Amino acid sequence: KLGEWKQAIDVTRKYGAESALFTGGEVMARKDSPEIIGYALGQGLLTSILSNGLKLNGQYEDMLQELERVQISLDSASPYSHDVRRGEGSWKVARQAIDYTRGLDVPVEISTTISTDRLDELVELHT
Repeated sequence: KLGEWKQAIDVTRKYGAESALFTGGEVMARKDSPEIIGYALGQGLLTSILSNGLKLNGQYEDMLQELERVQISLDSASPYSHDVRRGEGSWKVARQAIDYTRGLDVPVEISTTISTDRLDELVELHT
């Protein structure tokens, strides 16, 4: 599978791709994600990932510091509201991942699922 990923990266680079965004459910759940992402970086692609934060830890510090940005899913400023949608404890995990990644001086973007029942929470999330 890693060979297929490398081939896909090579082809997209050949046709002018300048950046790559790796997503998933949780992109780092794949054991070979660091190698795939590292290969994209090595090919000169501005590389970013979208994560729920669950797997972002010191194990990947060097790789994270090479990324263009990290997007982390955070659906609410309220732990309760976020956890109802993403699972118990997921708000805390996401917040820790945001703080950890910012501490590495890697730009962090928040990815939010907007729904009409939580519009009032968007302002809080922005602050």
